[in-house]
This record gives sequence, structure tokens and C-alpha cells, in this order.
Amino acid sequence: MRIILLTIFFFQYLLISGQLLNNSALYYNDSLSQAIQFQGQSYIGSTHLPMSITKVFYRGGVIDQQMKERAASRLNKLNRTGFESMLNLSYFNNKPVILKKYGFYINASSIASLGAEYTDDVYLATIDGNTAYKGENINLQQTSFHSRFYNSLTLGIMNNKFKLGFCYTSIQSEINAQIYQGGIDVSTDATQLDANINGYMTSSNNSSKLLNPYNWGLGLNFEITNLINKLDSNYNSRIIAGVNGFGIQKLTLANYIYLDTNIVYRGLNIQNTSDFNNSILPNDILDSLNENVSQLNFLPFELYVHKIGGRKSAKIHSCYGLRYRSLSNYSVLIYAGAEYHFNKSFTMGSIISYGGYSSLNQGIFARYKSKKIIAGLNTNNFIGLFLKNSRGTGLNFSMCYIL
Repeated sequence: MRIILLTIFFFQYLLISGQLLNNSALYYNDSLSQAIQFQGQSYIGSTHLPMSITKVFYRGGVIDQQMKERAASRLNKLNRTGFESMLNLSYFNNKPVILKKYGFYINASSIASLGAEYTDDVYLATIDGNTAYKGENINLQQTSFHSRFYNSLTLGIMNNKFKLGFCYTSIQSEINAQIYQGGIDVSTDATQLDANINGYMTSSNNSSKLLNPYNWGLGLNFEITNLINKLDSNYNSRIIAGVNGFGIQKLTLANYIYLDTNIVYRGLNIQNTSDFNNSILPNDILDSLNENVSQLNFLPFELYVHKIGGRKSAKIHSCYGLRYRSLSNYSVLIYAGAEYHFNKSFTMGSIISYGGYSSLNQGIFARYKSKKIIAGLNTNNFIGLFLKNSRGTGLNFSMCYIL
């Protein structure tokens, strides 16, 4: 048991330095009977922040002026920064044991996700301070944020053409915030801030238990596989499309803050150190904005489409697809690339992707296949592993043992 836990923690550490493109080894087996698969994948990136700044947030360090200027030069009106990591263990049995038509599968997974969408003003005011906006307005419109950690268990049926699973999700933690409209007017001497904000923030009761009985989700996972050249046995090219986590979530007595107010801030009058325990906002304002409520919402879901395969005798196959995550400050990610088959066992390829939490990425991948093992390693942005000015980096590992 200790060896298993050490292995999992090793992969978590390895992947933390690393836009999730699904690299499931099972996609590359045309006649699966039974298999066990482990997947670990992670990504961290931004539309404008170089990795030299991003790494400071989780490794510590100093953000110097040159790093600030490089990030500022890449700013758009709306920007994204995010991180996601997942561990996944599955068992697949494709024998027709259910109604003599379907096999079944079991999947256990953990996913952590953190993301923000913000205006250029938010970034510049955060890095340089409000003195840079003397007599001006800091635009907060469309700024949003999320942080979540889920444990999920899925049971489902499958065959060579589709998978359908019922998923139970234990919501260990969930924070969502959105500013629909708003801004901060800064006085000419930067001593007074006048904020007009319309938005909300929801945070769940966190749990350290493996399963949280108070915050949960119920959803469906669905995947279809369609052969492109069904009448030609010389081809194995196919389209794989699916949805993960389409359903509802229940948050029990979540802390809900609704903001539709004007707040004037002129600084704090500190008489002694105990005053730091007090809120910046007056208590009467907080009481009118803050309440504990139980909520029923949509679960964040994932939508994906992949094209893989080609003529079996060909050395080069194309691959392309897209991925989208709802309620996650995530834009649609599209990718395209090609792979070269050195022999029946070893394949390497390259992909170019755009979207998600970052902009343009270039990754490489390798896959090994034997009678019993299929293993894949995918770097979603190869140069991000080495160049500090890259905007993101990711790693995706998949290993399948065929029983």
C-alpha cells in the first residue's frame, strides 16, 4: 500500500509542473477485452503571464520589473490564468456480460482546478498598486474566479462504439465568484477608493474526508466512437466525442455573498494590533450581503472531440480535436498535429494547440505499445518545460495494462 501511495504522490509532484489533451492509452487498442488504466495529467498556463511569474505563485520568489513588463506587454482586455490536475484509475471489461450486449467499466478520479478571468486593469492595479490609477477607474467587469477539488466515482456500460456512465462526485471544496459589472474610482491622490460592484461569490464547506456527504454532484459521462472509413478495413481512423460530468451539484449551507453596492474606502484607523482582526467592511454592510444557503447548480462539465488513426499501413497519421470546460474560466481549446509510426511498438508526434487557459502552445508526445502494455507521454507545451518566457506547460501520462 505504501508503494502505491508513493507512486501516486510521485506522479502528482511530476505533473504539478505541467491544457489537458486526453491521451488515453485505450484509444489505441482496436480489440480491447479487459484492461486497467492509470492516467495523470496537469497543466498550468496563462494568456499573458510568463512561466517565470507563474512559478513564483507556487514555488515562491521575487517578481522583478522585467518580468512585470513582459507580462504587461501581452495583456488583452480580458485575460486568463489557470491550473488543473487530475489523477484517474479505471478498470474496463468489454466482454458482453450485461444483457449479452455490453461490457462495463469503473473509474475513480480526483481533479483540482483553479482559474481566473480578469481585465487588464485588474492585473496592473494588483501588480503596480492603485497609485498607477490616480483619478481613473479600474475596470472590474467580467472578472471571475473559481477554485475546486473533486473526488469522483463512475460506474458505466460500454462496447466498441460507446460508453455511458453514472458519476457520483464528492465536492471537497468549491469557490466561484463573478463580477458582472463594476469598477473602482481612484481619487487624484490615491487615498480614497469608490467601488461600484455587481456580482456574487459562493464558497462551500470544505471537507478533508474522502467523501463529503454534504456537498455532492450527480452526473452522466457519455462517449461515442465513430469509424470514419467503416467499409475499408485498411483504415482505423475514428472520431471520439464525449461529455464528462453533465449533471447537478448540491452545496449544503454554502456561504453566499451577493454584491450590488457602493463601497467607499478611505483607509484604516489602526489603534492597536488587535484591529487587524476586524474586517475592512463595516459589519452592517457584511450582514446585509452575506448568508448561508443550500444551492442546487449545474456541475462543471467537460466536452471533447478527438480524431485519431488513419490508414493502418501508413507511417504518418493526423490528429485533431477540441476541448471545453464549463464554469471554469476556460476558453475552447483546439488542436491539430501528426504522429509518425517508427514501428508497431513506438510512435512519436507533435501537436499545436490554442485556447484553454493559454494561447498558442506546441507539444510533443510519444506512445509505446506491446501485447500487454500501452503507455503514452504527452507534453502539452514542450518549450514551457525549459523557457521561462513561455506562457504555460503541461504533462499527460497514461499507462494501460491489458488483462
